Amino acid sequence: MIGVVGIGNPLRCDDGVGPYIASAIDDMHLSGVEVMITQQLHLEFIDKFLQYDKVVIVDACVTGCDFDFYPIKKAQERRVASSHHLDVNLLSDLAKRLYGKEIDLYICSVRGENFEIGEVVSTKVLACAQKAIEVICAFLRSKDHA
Repeated sequence: MIGVVGIGNPLRCDDGVGPYIASAIDDMHLSGVEVMITQQLHLEFIDKFLQYDKVVIVDACVTGCDFDFYPIKKAQERRVASSHHLDVNLLSDLAKRLYGKEIDLYICSVRGENFEIGEVVSTKVLACAQKAIEVICAFLRSKDHA
C-alpha cells in the first residue's frame, strides 16, 4: 500500500495545491493507493506512515523549482524543538528512533505564487499541479517502486 498525503490549506490560495493534487489522485481510485489530506504534518502520522510501503507527500513550497519530485534521504538524528515545526525529515527520524523502522518517503513540491486568503489556485500553479499528478501517477503505477 502506498500513501499519498496532500498537505496545505485550501483557504490560502496556492497553499491548497497539495490537497488539490491528492484529491485528483484519490478520484482516480488507484489500486493500492490510500490518500490523506491535512493542513500540516502531525506526530500521530508516524504510526499510519509505517503501515505504508511508501509515502508520497505533496505540498506547496515558496522557493525552488516550479515542480519537484524526489526521495527523502534516510533518517538522520535531529532534535525536536516543537511540534509546530515538524517536517518530513524530523518525522522520518522520529520513526527510526521510536520504532526502529524507516519510512520510505518521497516529496512532491509545487512552488506557489500566492498564499493570501482565498480559494483560487494560480493558473501557473495549476499547470504545475497537472504535471505533478502525471509524475506521481506514473510513479504509483511503476513496478520500480515496489
